[in-house]
Amino acid sequence: MMSFLNVVMDRSWITVSQISDEYENGVEEFIQFVKRNGVEVNNKYYCPCVNCVNVIRQDIELIREHVLCDDFLKSYTIWTWHGKVLEHILANLQLNVNILMYIMRIAWKT
Repeated sequence: MMSFLNVVMDRSWITVSQISDEYENGVEEFIQFVKRNGVEVNNKYYCPCVNCVNVIRQDIELIREHVLCDDFLKSYTIWTWHGKVLEHILANLQLNVNILMYIMRIAWKT
């Protein structure tokens, strides 16, 4: 089963300077996250830049360019348009599996 820790990614880069390595690395991680988890329509995803504000779909390279040049929408921290819902489902599933495993271990000991 996929580990919860493999799905969650750091979002602190959203608030740092666009000209920093941390921001550029965060954008690249976001792009990879979108490729793995986002729902595409005609090879386009919602663009989270400050101009498109998740209303306009763009191809992944244009999203990268927009987010690097125009900035990432600072208020967009729960990525509902890019797979964040899946992240919550997996986290809850992992928690439920862990609880069930704990209960089963206790039951088998008695």
